[in-house]
Amino acid sequence: MVEVIIENVRKVFGGNVVALDNVNIKIKDGEFFVLLGPSGSGKTTLLRCIAGLEKPDQGRIIIGDKVVFDAEKKIYLSPKDRDIAMVFQNYALYPHMKVFDNIAFPLVVRRRELGLTKEDIRKRVIWVAKMLNIDNLLDRYPRQLSGGQQQRVALARALVRNPNLFLMDEPLSNIDAKLRVMMRSELKKLQKELGITTIYVTHDQAEAMTMADRVAVLNKGRIMQIGTPSELYHKPKNLFVAGFIGSPPMNFIDVTLKEIKEGYVLDAGEFQVKLPKELAEIIVKKTKSTELILGIRPEDIIVSKEPVEDAFVAEIYVVEPLGSHTIVNIKIGDRIIKSEHLGEFIASPGDKVYVKFKIDKIHVFDKNTEETII
Repeated sequence: MVEVIIENVRKVFGGNVVALDNVNIKIKDGEFFVLLGPSGSGKTTLLRCIAGLEKPDQGRIIIGDKVVFDAEKKIYLSPKDRDIAMVFQNYALYPHMKVFDNIAFPLVVRRRELGLTKEDIRKRVIWVAKMLNIDNLLDRYPRQLSGGQQQRVALARALVRNPNLFLMDEPLSNIDAKLRVMMRSELKKLQKELGITTIYVTHDQAEAMTMADRVAVLNKGRIMQIGTPSELYHKPKNLFVAGFIGSPPMNFIDVTLKEIKEGYVLDAGEFQVKLPKELAEIIVKKTKSTELILGIRPEDIIVSKEPVEDAFVAEIYVVEPLGSHTIVNIKIGDRIIKSEHLGEFIASPGDKVYVKFKIDKIHVFDKNTEETII
């Protein structure tokens, strides 16, 4: 097991496309660490730099006690010398080889180097195949397997070497939704049992939140925030993280901080949110700007058909029933905001409702810097 240290890594393509912009991360020994971000954020490029498939333009990468890349000292270790295993999005199985031979391949090509006999290899393949419940598929070809089975074979091929570091590039994206949910839990359980440090790339925030010990959110080649799933959800550092994490995403409303006789309010035009004294003091202390962005998650919005204290009037735009809960889309002037209601919520477009925000759950961002104030 190893820790991975990434220091000031920068990668530019074509002279002007900055894929990675001074990235710094320290991944703990035995951690399941997820790189999360939209397409083009740099997450796969970073994974390929760690694997040795791409050379950064600057910075340093350390895996365990081994410096595998140092731009200044001109150190570069090839992928085969980094003791890593990688699972790709398309599995990359050899179509002419049976499952047994696909899994055994990494051991066969290094048999002499590792000092393994044919029997040693056979035992290792059977061990990992049983662990992933594919020992009954060893005599089949990849074309005879389902997507989920192919994915397990790719995992087995990576695991059979017992590597120090496990790299995964969106390995679940090509299987159906139901199987993907099941494989998340199986993969997380397997990683914890083996204790192999794992770096996992995904654009799916639900996947990241359910699997990761910690997550690094990337955007345009830069780290937006590193934290546990809970920290990213409840304490986002900026507007990007707040909007990227959560489904449905956080609602954002342009507001102006105004002082009134009773204290301070966030004025959105069609409605106002009264601020408790302590929250108002924090906002006034942290920013000189009065132009702010109010953030509120759908589950922190109360929608009622009956009048509620401190609520404002709005109308139903559309209701989305989802069984255990309902997404209630509310129209306030020209704005549409989403509320999440536990259970059923029966209403028709145009119906009048009363809306209230849970004041202890609001987020406030500086409109200019997009950084979190509260």
